[in-house]
Amino acid sequence: MKITKTDLEKLVSRLNKIHGFNDPEWNTIGSYHLHISGYGISIEKIKNEFGAASLVAGINGMSKQECYYFLIGLLEGGKQHE
Repeated sequence: MKITKTDLEKLVSRLNKIHGFNDPEWNTIGSYHLHISGYGISIEKIKNEFGAASLVAGINGMSKQECYYFLIGLLEGGKQHE
Protein backbone atom coordinates (compact mmCIF):
# COMPACT_ATOMS: atom_id res chain seq x y z
CA MET A 1 0.00 0.00 0.00
CA LYS A 2 1.43 3.34 -1.03
CA ILE A 3 0.81 6.03 1.58
CA THR A 4 0.71 9.62 0.38
CA LYS A 5 0.90 12.99 2.11
CA THR A 6 -2.82 13.38 1.35
CA ASP A 7 -3.59 10.13 3.20
CA LEU A 8 -1.76 11.44 6.26
CA GLU A 9 -3.47 14.84 6.06
CA LYS A 10 -6.88 13.11 5.99
CA LEU A 11 -6.00 11.12 9.12
CA VAL A 12 -4.85 14.28 10.93
CA SER A 13 -8.09 15.95 9.87
CA ARG A 14 -10.10 13.04 11.33
CA LEU A 15 -8.10 13.27 14.55
CA ASN A 16 -8.81 16.99 14.79
CA LYS A 17 -12.53 16.42 14.19
CA ILE A 18 -12.64 13.87 17.03
CA HIS A 19 -11.22 16.60 19.28
CA GLY A 20 -13.75 19.19 18.07
CA PHE A 21 -11.71 21.05 15.44
CA ASN A 22 -13.47 20.98 12.06
CA ASP A 23 -11.11 23.25 10.17
CA PRO A 24 -8.25 24.37 12.45
CA GLU A 25 -5.98 27.26 11.56
CA TRP A 26 -2.21 27.06 12.01
CA ASN A 27 -2.55 28.46 15.54
CA THR A 28 -5.70 26.72 16.85
CA ILE A 29 -4.78 25.66 20.38
CA GLY A 30 -5.12 21.90 20.91
CA SER A 31 -5.23 20.98 17.22
CA TYR A 32 -2.88 18.51 15.58
CA HIS A 33 -0.65 19.28 12.60
CA LEU A 34 1.51 17.26 10.25
CA HIS A 35 5.07 18.57 10.00
CA ILE A 36 7.22 17.42 7.12
CA SER A 37 10.95 18.17 7.02
CA GLY A 38 14.07 16.75 5.47
CA TYR A 39 14.32 14.34 8.39
CA GLY A 40 10.85 12.87 7.96
CA ILE A 41 7.37 13.44 9.32
CA SER A 42 6.25 14.40 12.81
CA ILE A 43 2.91 15.07 14.48
CA GLU A 44 2.62 18.24 16.53
CA LYS A 45 -0.03 19.64 18.85
CA ILE A 46 -0.48 23.42 18.92
CA LYS A 47 0.07 24.87 22.41
CA ASN A 48 -0.60 28.62 22.10
CA GLU A 49 -2.06 31.30 19.83
CA PHE A 50 1.38 32.05 18.39
CA GLY A 51 1.60 28.56 16.87
CA ALA A 52 4.08 27.03 19.33
CA ALA A 53 3.80 23.27 19.16
CA SER A 54 4.74 20.27 21.22
CA LEU A 55 5.90 17.10 19.57
CA VAL A 56 3.47 14.19 19.81
CA ALA A 57 5.45 11.73 17.68
CA GLY A 58 8.43 11.64 15.35
CA ILE A 59 11.26 13.32 17.25
CA ASN A 60 13.74 12.02 14.66
CA GLY A 61 11.19 11.98 11.86
CA MET A 62 8.97 9.08 10.88
CA SER A 63 8.42 7.52 7.49
CA LYS A 64 4.98 7.91 5.90
CA GLN A 65 4.18 4.33 6.84
CA GLU A 66 5.19 4.80 10.48
CA CYS A 67 3.16 8.00 10.67
CA TYR A 68 0.14 6.32 9.07
CA TYR A 69 0.07 3.49 11.59
CA PHE A 70 0.69 5.87 14.50
CA LEU A 71 -2.32 7.97 13.46
CA ILE A 72 -4.47 4.86 12.93
CA GLY A 73 -3.54 3.82 16.47
CA LEU A 74 -4.62 7.19 17.86
CA LEU A 75 -7.89 7.08 15.95
CA GLU A 76 -8.69 3.48 16.86
CA GLY A 77 -7.69 4.01 20.48
CA GLY A 78 -10.06 6.97 20.69
CA LYS A 79 -12.96 4.79 19.54
CA GLN A 80 -12.48 2.50 22.54
CA HIS A 81 -13.21 5.38 24.91
CA GLU A 82 -16.39 6.60 23.20
